[in-house]
Amino acid sequence: MSELYQQINLYQPVFRREEKWLSATTLAQIPALALVLLVGSGLYLSAQLGRLQETAAQLEGLYNSQAQQLEALKARGNGQEVKALDQRIEALQTRLDGGRQLLASLDSLSLPSSGRFSNYLAGLGRQGLAGLWLTHIGLQPGQLSLRGMTRNPKLVPTYMDRLVSDPAFEGLRFSQVELQRQDERPGEASFLLEGR
Repeated sequence: MSELYQQINLYQPVFRREEKWLSATTLAQIPALALVLLVGSGLYLSAQLGRLQETAAQLEGLYNSQAQQLEALKARGNGQEVKALDQRIEALQTRLDGGRQLLASLDSLSLPSSGRFSNYLAGLGRQGLAGLWLTHIGLQPGQLSLRGMTRNPKLVPTYMDRLVSDPAFEGLRFSQVELQRQDERPGEASFLLEGR
């Protein structure tokens, strides 16, 4: 046993080799690594800056282009074109107002039966006959005048009966009926119907 104690006694912690965390090599590697990181970061940031500068240049070019287009539109808008458009709008408005007045006056026309102008046109539309067509419609207070053509003169009395039976022409009496054959178109005839 004494040998065992001797060996234990021979062990001295002072003679044990310890690892050094901050050796000269490690201390030299730290600044080198920091330098590599700084250079890499600088290159990356430089590349990013270059891309941002390109984007800024493109945006500036686009802005300048849009500004030029805006100026061109402003210059164009101040010229004769706008005045011409305003005059055209004014003319169309006048025409529209005239059309409204005409429609109001046509709507107020009355014939012997009570009703409005549109009722008479609707009645004429309901009583259409194949082979007979109107070329002129005259509506005046208290009077109806119809001119037309037919391929068969026998259709004219049928058309008159149908008109008189239509509710839009209630009370209508034809005072004049003219039928005339067409020399230039054999088989066709023109007619005139006037009623009150």
